[in-house]
Amino acid sequence: IQEIVMFPQKTGNLIIDPLDITCLAQVKQERNRSYGYDPFEDFFNDVMGSSYKSVKKDIKSQPITIEVEPLPTSNKPSSFKGAVGQFTFTSKIDKNELKVNEAFTLTITVSGKGNIELLELPKPVFPPDFEVYDPKITTSIKDNALGISGSKKAEYIIIPRVSGNFTLEDIKFSYFNPTLKRYETLKSDIHTIQVAKGSENT
Repeated sequence: IQEIVMFPQKTGNLIIDPLDITCLAQVKQERNRSYGYDPFEDFFNDVMGSSYKSVKKDIKSQPITIEVEPLPTSNKPSSFKGAVGQFTFTSKIDKNELKVNEAFTLTITVSGKGNIELLELPKPVFPPDFEVYDPKITTSIKDNALGISGSKKAEYIIIPRVSGNFTLEDIKFSYFNPTLKRYETLKSDIHTIQVAKGSENT
């Protein structure tokens, strides 16, 4: 049995083409019994395989039509980027007290069931005095008969260049819940960063 999880990328009636396979079928051969029935002979031929012939067969499945409905346009939040499923959303920092030119890491994570591989993570807004490197994106996926589940996270390395107290505002992540047939928006925590002055020769 082969199971394939699919995520349609457009609306309308989409057709999954038939799958075909060529295999060898073992077909039992009829034997002429001019001198009566001999059960031992049949058993011997079955064991030795002499009463079967390999026949090449082409087997094809039926096409499948999937009706894909468009996502609703009403009540669609501006933070929606195409995620469909059931998700949770978190953010964390590895330290909130540091010195100028000392790095810290912000990690945002989306977990749950749905199109994990295709979803777009929201982008945080940083203070102008923070130097931010491109995030490291990692994806962990598990697939089974119930669908696709897992997590996707982004890790930002951030370096404050001036001292002071700073705030990383909450980040919004929106998705469409097909079970409840509605959009849902999640917010991350608000993080406060205290940056002390560093040494003059840093």
